[in-house]
Amino acid sequence: MRTSILVVSLLLVLAPLSGAGGQDIGSLQQGARIRVAPAQGKSMTGVFSGVDTDSLRFLTSLPPAVKSLSLGDVRSLKVSKGRDRLSGAIKGGFRGLAIGAVAGGVLGAVSYEEPESCFIFCSTRTLDAFFGAFFVGVSGAAIGSVYGAIKGRDRWEPVGLPSR
Repeated sequence: MRTSILVVSLLLVLAPLSGAGGQDIGSLQQGARIRVAPAQGKSMTGVFSGVDTDSLRFLTSLPPAVKSLSLGDVRSLKVSKGRDRLSGAIKGGFRGLAIGAVAGGVLGAVSYEEPESCFIFCSTRTLDAFFGAFFVGVSGAAIGSVYGAIKGRDRWEPVGLPSR
């Protein structure tokens, strides 16, 4: 009995991670934001327009155009499930930290001046670079987190294509 409860619990926990919960192409709503990966070429993002028995139609924004792809030429199709603000804040914070730390370290090292005399504590180029990297890096992380939270990150869910 314990083993069966454990197996059922694991299946319930792992089921959302399997990706099997995606929708199929017939259930897509017109106007949904999609990402299409063709068999050849780069992925395209656009707005779902419709599907026939053998082709997928969507509108792209840059450059503005109506695209039509044969379903056989589509490698993968994903639908947007909105933006994730927390994930955007984390990614933005790490990017801001990295950019700020590098910029602050370079700025601290370049702005170093040899002291004329030292009483208790003498600064070095390495120490100035470290403090610059720390303070500008922390500021960059804060700014990047706010920007990332405002912008967010797209969450994409796979859409099942008809079997070929």
